[in-house]
Amino acid sequence: MKEPFVFSGKWFVSIKFRLLAFGITMSILPILLLGLYSMKTARSDLESSINKNHSMVAMRVANDTAELVSTLRTSLETMAMAESNRLLTDEKAVKERLLYTIINRYPYIEELAVVNKEGQELTKVSRRYAVGPNDLRQVALKPGVYESLQGKSYVGAARLEKDNNVVFTMAVPIFGQSEKGSLGGLIAQVSLRSVMERIASMPIGGGGYIFLVDEKGFLIGHEDFGQVVRGQSVMDSLAVQELLKGRGEGAVPTPMRYVSYTGQEVLGVYTRVRGTDWGVIIEQPTATVYGPLWDLIFKLAAAMVAVMIAAVAISVFFAFIFTRSLNALSEGVSRVSSGDLDYRIPSQGNDELGQVVEAFNAMTSELRRRRELEVSMYQTEKMAAIGLLAAGVAHEINNPVNTLSFYVTDLLERLRLEGAARLEQEGEFEFYLQDMKEQISRAATITESLLNFARPQSDRVEAVLIERLLSDVLPLIRYRFRKQGVEMTTDIVKPLPAIRASASQLQQVFLNILTNALDAMPLGGKINVSAECLDRGENRILRLVFADTGHGIPQDKLRQIFEPFYTTKPFGQGTGLGLSVCYGIISKLKGHIYAESQEGQGTKMVIELPVTEVEDGTLSHSNS
Repeated sequence: MKEPFVFSGKWFVSIKFRLLAFGITMSILPILLLGLYSMKTARSDLESSINKNHSMVAMRVANDTAELVSTLRTSLETMAMAESNRLLTDEKAVKERLLYTIINRYPYIEELAVVNKEGQELTKVSRRYAVGPNDLRQVALKPGVYESLQGKSYVGAARLEKDNNVVFTMAVPIFGQSEKGSLGGLIAQVSLRSVMERIASMPIGGGGYIFLVDEKGFLIGHEDFGQVVRGQSVMDSLAVQELLKGRGEGAVPTPMRYVSYTGQEVLGVYTRVRGTDWGVIIEQPTATVYGPLWDLIFKLAAAMVAVMIAAVAISVFFAFIFTRSLNALSEGVSRVSSGDLDYRIPSQGNDELGQVVEAFNAMTSELRRRRELEVSMYQTEKMAAIGLLAAGVAHEINNPVNTLSFYVTDLLERLRLEGAARLEQEGEFEFYLQDMKEQISRAATITESLLNFARPQSDRVEAVLIERLLSDVLPLIRYRFRKQGVEMTTDIVKPLPAIRASASQLQQVFLNILTNALDAMPLGGKINVSAECLDRGENRILRLVFADTGHGIPQDKLRQIFEPFYTTKPFGQGTGLGLSVCYGIISKLKGHIYAESQEGQGTKMVIELPVTEVEDGTLSHSNS
């Protein structure tokens, strides 16, 4: 019986797995890609929006600060020009009134003083304390005074005062109407704290902050003024480093993503304040930037997971419905390949798969019909062979029967003349009976071989030994060997493994080949049967060669000898099915059979069978 069909491939190459994988992939992949694209786009848009907002605020802060400095300097220069005589020559009260006018107009000015061309303070007013005569000093060497006495305006570096107020010096020259050169200067101390209070009111976003740095990268302004007081270093901020490298000179702030001096990853922009060496920097931690985005992503991911689960469930449902028909088809293939040609696959509908099932059932019916014809053909050939062997078998049986008749006649005659007691005493009874037993066994062996050969064909595959099959076939044609004077020898290279085959079918193959060889040597000759096991790569084969010394086969007919109903024998001496049957049997065993022949020099029939199972039994060398 044939082994049932079993899918021998990996489970992951099965149609069911590939169909499920395709369905699940096509369900998940588009949603996943869409989700990832949406998340990336949302993140990019959010960063772009925040950077745009920060850039606008930074530009506004820089412009406001630059405008403040420019407006303040312009106002001081205007007063210095318009009120030069009064600032330098009028009484103290008049000068103070003019200075208070400026301080009241600009709340950022903490202190304002007038100096003469020798650098002596003439008048000074302050928001922080009352100025007395002893508070007027010689300041010619202080920053800004020298520049104003040289006729230049001056904006100084920011510094932290003792009262924790960050201020910078602004100085403008005072020119007389008739005299050339600077007659003195107007010196203002401007507070940045008031500037930062104004800046802090600008919208930045959760966790964001604005700060100012000077030309050396020192913190001079921050929403959290305590950091300025503490002298917090901001040099680790990439924006500060870029500013110190002279970058950011353009009007458009530069957005970046980096780790700030706080140790947090931030989105930051920076720009320079026009007319100064200062820089404005805005930073916002990414943790607060992406907080709303992560909430949105979480909700979107939850929705995507729900959609994917539903899509996968639908894909699996339809995949199992589709593969149910495939399973039925696979079951049918398994049953038919195991030899059950009566099995029919239940109808699977009118779709393409249903049509495949109907075609498979039709193919199975055709295979069953062909098998019946094949079995009938094999049996017909076998019966024809038995008819041809009948005379030889009858002669073989007649020899032991004649011997038995002689022994029985002689034994009866001696019983009549000598008596049973004497024959028993002399041991003649045992001698006669032993010879009669041997003749009966000989006739029984011939009869058993004929019955085994004539038995209906069996497809049962089992472990068989080649020499034993030959020994079962030889009694059927031994008479022809003796009659035609043909000598048979065997040349078997031991040890030989047993092979898996149908014993009755191989017997028919051997009998057909030996009968054809005898037909080719009517006046005598030799037949040699050789067998050996060969290795061909990873496979092992059993090779049998039947070589005769007959008349051979012409080359132009050699290709046709395995065709059904083709024969080179005279009419009435063959059916033309013998070698065709042999070819079919060997092909079923996944073997090969072919002929090598030269006309007038004999023929070699070569059979190669795969060794698929090694048995304990081996074949020994023998000659007969």
